[in-house]
Amino acid sequence: MIASLVYRDRYFYPAVLAAWVLGMCILYIRYSFSSEPQSSIDLRDFDTVLHQKRMIMGSILELQGALTKEHDPEQRMHIHHNIGIAWYDLHSADRQSASLDTAIRYFEKSIESSPPIARFYYNLGRAYTTAGDHRRAEQWYERTLAVNPDHILALHNLGLLNYFEKHDRPRAREYLLRLLAVRSELPICNYVLGEIAMEDDSARNACRYYEQEIDLFEKFRMRPPGLPMSPDVLRYAAAMSHRQLMMLYSTRFADQAKAQEHFHRYLSLETDPARRRQSIEQMKHYWVVKE
Repeated sequence: MIASLVYRDRYFYPAVLAAWVLGMCILYIRYSFSSEPQSSIDLRDFDTVLHQKRMIMGSILELQGALTKEHDPEQRMHIHHNIGIAWYDLHSADRQSASLDTAIRYFEKSIESSPPIARFYYNLGRAYTTAGDHRRAEQWYERTLAVNPDHILALHNLGLLNYFEKHDRPRAREYLLRLLAVRSELPICNYVLGEIAMEDDSARNACRYYEQEIDLFEKFRMRPPGLPMSPDVLRYAAAMSHRQLMMLYSTRFADQAKAQEHFHRYLSLETDPARRRQSIEQMKHYWVVKE
């Protein structure tokens, strides 16, 4: 018994310790040589998001403090809505579903005792769009239009919702044409109208819409319009418009010069490698493509 204890203390524990040290050394070496340090740009982005979250949380606490002191129903209604906006902004920063759910609750609370206010209805619809609840989003956008028939953002979102989510081309066209009648220079709308015209086999109308989309992209690429649109979305709509024109001029109108012009402009805007390769393969059926 004593001999076994001596053996354990003299050989077993030192062997276990040596194996542990060796393993840690191997892990450290692998980490040192295979792990890449986080770039300074990523760190700056992280710091920016963290700063934004702190600022938003500060605003939320300040608004909640004001809510406890405010007794006027109308003022409380606006404070509830502003807290909802702050929570929605926090969701944009942290992408947490709990932040979005809280924003929706505050928006709904503000609407309970408010007169019809288009902005309140639209913001609730936008929150439901972000949550992926397109049925409720559509209801609140419609209520927005009942208060303000020319509400640009509600018309815009209803047009895209009906086209991309509900696949209802006639209603999408109706909303987008109403929108363009109110404000003619709006990106993305013309691209979607071009897609609808293509599905209706109206190539000439499709060309007109795609060309208008491209013109607007060139106009707004350095100065985005006053709408909550990502530059990536604007670029996508312009790239796909070039792609569709490339196909139309290759197949319908037999104008290879214009087809190649749109092809190269499409490639300069396309950021998706799979779509890029697919387009190159398609064009090889019509003319030689130099990759």
